Amino acid sequence: MFLTGMGASLVAAQGPAARLRDAGRSVCAVDAGELRLFGADRLPPVSAVFFLSQSGRSEETLSLVRFLGSRADLAEFAIVNDELSPLAREVPLCMPILAGPEGPIATKTFTATQLALAFI
Repeated sequence: MFLTGMGASLVAAQGPAARLRDAGRSVCAVDAGELRLFGADRLPPVSAVFFLSQSGRSEETLSLVRFLGSRADLAEFAIVNDELSPLAREVPLCMPILAGPEGPIATKTFTATQLALAFI
């Protein structure tokens, strides 16, 4: 399982990724830009990929989604604050976190992302 995003969305994944690893799950939290450039073509079949984004417009995350779009063997999920965003539209399964408008410091969406990840 891969948890991927940028900035605060990626940082929000670190704790849940550790919790899932402690529970015996194979999980990696990784920067979307780095995954796109250095590993997206080598994701194992039948992997689950969770795309995390406050805005749903992070270019690195969208680039990764578009690159992986041809992989029918991946389960793709988005966890996003803006349910009308490009990310929410392009990923088959989307969980909106509904944290409301966010300022320059993503505290509400950080917390809501962690809460959403607690359910996986």
